[in-house]
Parts: sequence; structure tokens; C-alpha cells
Amino acid sequence: MTLAAEELHVTHGAVSRHIKTLEDHLGVRLFRRLTRRIVLTDEGARFHEVVSRLLSELTKEAERLRGQKSGGRLTISTGISFASKWLGPRLHRLIARHPELDIHLDITDPDADLNNEQINVAVRYGHGRYQHLIAERILEETITPVCSPVYRAEMGGLLTVKSLTECSLLHEDRLLHDDRMLANWDLWFAMAGVDGVPRGVAQSTVMAAWPSRQPFVEKAWR
Repeated sequence: MTLAAEELHVTHGAVSRHIKTLEDHLGVRLFRRLTRRIVLTDEGARFHEVVSRLLSELTKEAERLRGQKSGGRLTISTGISFASKWLGPRLHRLIARHPELDIHLDITDPDADLNNEQINVAVRYGHGRYQHLIAERILEETITPVCSPVYRAEMGGLLTVKSLTECSLLHEDRLLHDDRMLANWDLWFAMAGVDGVPRGVAQSTVMAAWPSRQPFVEKAWR
């Protein structure tokens, strides 16, 4: 809410009123309001996906109508988290090295269509095997279990990988993403030399309405 208010140059209350008006108009709740935060409902997550795609298409069509020249234009498609946390802070280096390029960012989490002649390159989280496309790995991912110091003490220090099987494990289940692409505990334990999570281990599912991975990771650290 705060970030939206800053971007739109309105007050926090104005954003809340607009959301309430939209919910009344649609007849559904788009957000679940918790004690100190709000999260998207299932309807809100689907609505966000459609609206983001339509706004992206509207922007592309507006640029086409303005008659911008295609020569020297580089359009990079990437997800919200990668653009804000990694690409954005480094973009000035690319601009300085290639001042002749007219660089545009297409910020969207669904897979990009590189055959529409409007996107030149896409950065995505995945296995790197895409039919009829050339893919290069630019980053590797390291996944490490985290917990609070209090919980670690309660569980006896968690000095071995095997001891983690006695913990209550959080599982990410995202609404707008193919869960087959997600790292999970079974894969992690297998790579750590432990044959899966024994039956009966307490497990909790975290329903994440956002399609990008970074917000979930940030919340885990907090």
C-alpha cells in the first residue's frame, strides 16, 4: 500500500479507498487484511495476473503507435523481483557501455513470447531448456534452510542435516506458477544425502499469491 501510494503520488488512505471501491464494483474481495499486512485472495491473484498482462500489452501498443524506431532498440523481459533486486541496480553499466541502445524493460512474470518481434531477450528462473531458443545460465542458486534462533534452540541446535527431518517444514505453494519449477524439501534432502522426509513429520504449506520468488524469500528471512 505504501509503495503504491508513493508511485501514484497519493496518500495511503486514497489507495485503500480505491481498492475498496474496486472490490465493491467487482463484488469480490481482492485482499485479505491481516493484523499488519494484506495478502491477495485467489480472486485477487488471478485478477492481478490478467491486469498486469493487459497493461503490458497496452504499453507495447502505445509504443508502436508512437512510431518508435526499431533500430537500436533492446527490449529485455524479466520478472518483477529480478528487475528490482538485480537487473535494475546494474542497468546503468549496460547503458554506459552501449549508449547507442534504446533500452526498454518489459516487467512481467509469465513466460515471454520471443516470437512477437517486440522482445529481444528474456531473463527467467528455470531449467534452461527452451525449444527453439538459445539459453545461457547467468546465475546459480544456493538454497539454505533458515529458522529463528529460538526455534533452533528448541530443536536442540539442529547440528546435523538428519535433525532437520524432525522440524516443522514450510512448503511453498504458489498460485501463479508451475510448482514443478520450485525447489522443494524432497530435492534438498536428497542432495544432502537424506532419503526424503519421513512420514509423520509436521509440514505446513505457505500459500503464496505472487508469481516471483524473491518476496517469499525475503519474508522467510524476516
